[in-house]
Amino acid sequence: MEHCRLIRQEVGPYGADGLVDEDDLLTEGKAHAMFMLETLGSGSTDIAPAQQVGRKRAQQGVPLAAVMSAYRVGIRYWWEQIGRKTQELALPSESLLIAGSELWQHQAEYTEALAAAYQEVATERSIERQHARSALVAGLLEGSLPVGISTWDAARMLKLPEAGNYVVVAIGLDTIDPGIAKTEAALEAIGFPSAWRLEADAQVGLVALSAAARLTRLQEILKHNSAHRIGISPLYDGIPPTGEGLRYARIALLAATDADQIVVFDHNPYAIAAVSDPQTMARYAQTVLGALNDLSTPDKTVLLETFRQWITAGGTVAETAELLFCHPNTVRYRLRRLKELTGRDIARPSDVAELWLAVEADTRLHSD
Repeated sequence: MEHCRLIRQEVGPYGADGLVDEDDLLTEGKAHAMFMLETLGSGSTDIAPAQQVGRKRAQQGVPLAAVMSAYRVGIRYWWEQIGRKTQELALPSESLLIAGSELWQHQAEYTEALAAAYQEVATERSIERQHARSALVAGLLEGSLPVGISTWDAARMLKLPEAGNYVVVAIGLDTIDPGIAKTEAALEAIGFPSAWRLEADAQVGLVALSAAARLTRLQEILKHNSAHRIGISPLYDGIPPTGEGLRYARIALLAATDADQIVVFDHNPYAIAAVSDPQTMARYAQTVLGALNDLSTPDKTVLLETFRQWITAGGTVAETAELLFCHPNTVRYRLRRLKELTGRDIARPSDVAELWLAVEADTRLHSD
């Protein structure tokens, strides 16, 4: 059929090396031609053939835009034939207008039914792909790959590099964040291949880094794309050992707070230690902080913040005062109060270490 030849000539996926072979196109072309001829003048439309074609093209992976283009080529051909026949038979122009109106109306019904069926199948296939991808990510992170699929088989299926540095990232979610769905695409666009899956309380992913130094850049991008707390595992040379990377990423996530949004497991040992065994560390913090826990929340917060800034300032009172916008004597007074209430002397390094771990545990275990 001539209009099939035109379609193969003008629409790529229908060409000689395309997704739709000649016999398939011919069958579709005949069905479309019969539809157009039968509906002209009858007013009845059977959209079942359109739905069948829509489902089939979606299963074949033919882009919907190409499918619609093929039908535009086809309807253009039939409209030209109707116009030519009208002239040959010297029919009044009104007949052409009536035929044209019916033709375009039924064509719209046909293509709408086709597109709806196509989208239905495309959605089903997309969900299936997402489930399969999620299962592969879970397999890599948890060691539950299907029988016969190796670690590197899964990496290739997920389009992850076979060599290089990797980290596991856990992004905490209290609700489903639409922005999280864009994380993979955002990272891919700037050279961070990754694969993600959604769990009950977090979005977890495996991220490839071309160099260890790019970890800082990764943190910047994650912070820009999410307002949620984020935990990052240690850096691995290759895919992390089964379960290890995910476990460390989740511990780092537990250590993250609103004030310290991103925690990298290897970068903050006190924070990690503070949350690794929550029940034990909560008791430890209560013991070390002692009578400090009996203060009102505002008073306790002032003393703890003074101690934090003193640590940040390297134990220098003058710099601590600058950070807190107060007089150095105020800092000294607060540090003396801290000693009185906890029994820990900041002049002794071991006491400073005990206090800092207790403060980290108290802060991070009560950050919700």
